[in-house]
Amino acid sequence: MRITKRQLLQIIKEESTKLVNEQAVALLKQSTLEALNDALERAYYEAIDGAMAAWPTPSEEEATEIAFAAIMEEVDGFADSMGHHTRTGRRM
Repeated sequence: MRITKRQLLQIIKEESTKLVNEQAVALLKQSTLEALNDALERAYYEAIDGAMAAWPTPSEEEATEIAFAAIMEEVDGFADSMGHHTRTGRRM
């Protein structure tokens, strides 16, 4: 199978990004990652509870979407405050 130069450059870019991300995660302590995961999970369920308490009451699926959007907005805001683009490439 032959690949084009453009395809090869794209593969190299993707693998490089993956490697950098893996190295960044490796720098964090496992306890830090677990604390971050716990905080995000807690925020997620609190956001679902808040959405379900709204009037008119959304469906569980809508509440899940609202919760996820609220958390991602906070993550985007944090990334922006640190001077970074989000994974979606946008700045808040």
